[in-house]
Amino acid sequence: MKHYLVLLSYLIFSCGVVTAQTQKAKPKWNSATEALLHITVTDFKNIPQANELLLLMGAQSGKKYTATCNKAGKCDVVVLRGDVYEVSVQAIGDDQQKTNVTIPPGPDGEVEADLNIQFELPMKITLTNVLFESGKAVLQASSFKSLNELALFMKRKVSMEIRIEGYTDDVGEEQANKILSQNRAETVKKYLVGKGIAAIRIAALGKGEDEPVASNDTEAGRKENRRTEVHIVNR
Repeated sequence: MKHYLVLLSYLIFSCGVVTAQTQKAKPKWNSATEALLHITVTDFKNIPQANELLLLMGAQSGKKYTATCNKAGKCDVVVLRGDVYEVSVQAIGDDQQKTNVTIPPGPDGEVEADLNIQFELPMKITLTNVLFESGKAVLQASSFKSLNELALFMKRKVSMEIRIEGYTDDVGEEQANKILSQNRAETVKKYLVGKGIAAIRIAALGKGEDEPVASNDTEAGRKENRRTEVHIVNR
């Protein structure tokens, strides 16, 4: 499942051109070697997305830039000219989509560009890296990175409320699996609360072996069915 679609509008302004953008206060940058990106993030209804965290990685220079959008979904980033930048919106889970933006080395004078990104988090995200010890509600250490990222995301999105849903395969008694999945969902909730997220923003629900996404007849299918999902209740 893709997290967002990127629409790019790339415009170059040379020195001396007066536009609405150039009239507002701009960060300082070296116009001989750098360019100024004006980035706007909206959802698919063109509603600004506040507090989105952006990451830009230069393919040639290796330079890394980060920026956080304001309440209007806007931010400015100064980058080196003559590079191709991989741009991503930091979301939840490991299915994050990216786009490339090419900043040419010239022309002489100031170089500015508009980058418009449409982004909308899906209502359901599977945390594929959140794993538990077999038959227990104890998180494996490999789960912490994904859960820490989720906690940081929720700290930026202060109105977001979620429901954690836990699932098992069909090995064992159905009721025992239901209880295990509930305990695992509660464990994830407890971890997030420990990272500073208010408990009232997180619901936990164990679904047991209900709603399998793969066949339980194979180990690969059972592994896929043992999963933790994040459902967005309120954005």
